[in-house]
Amino acid sequence: MMLADHGYHDQALQLLEERSTGLLEESAHWVPSNRWWLMGASGRCCDAIAEIEATPELEPEERGPTLVWLLARDGRLDTKPSTCFAPAPESMPRGWPGC
Repeated sequence: MMLADHGYHDQALQLLEERSTGLLEESAHWVPSNRWWLMGASGRCCDAIAEIEATPELEPEERGPTLVWLLARDGRLDTKPSTCFAPAPESMPRGWPGC
């Protein structure tokens, strides 16, 4: 995360993806959301959204904020206060909107 703090999102993502399976399993409580954040910061929002959609076992509290952040980062949310919330991920059609 120190790399990401200094704007090296791609390098941080690469290091995370190169970690051993054992480390990733031990850190399962934080790796997915941090990975998706790094993907979004690296301009890979659609990839991160697709991974979230393919991970139905995520709790709504974990899934929702990350998905909304990615959609906003990708410029696909209306940012007016009354409309800044995305529908529940379960109610969105596959690939919504545009991925």
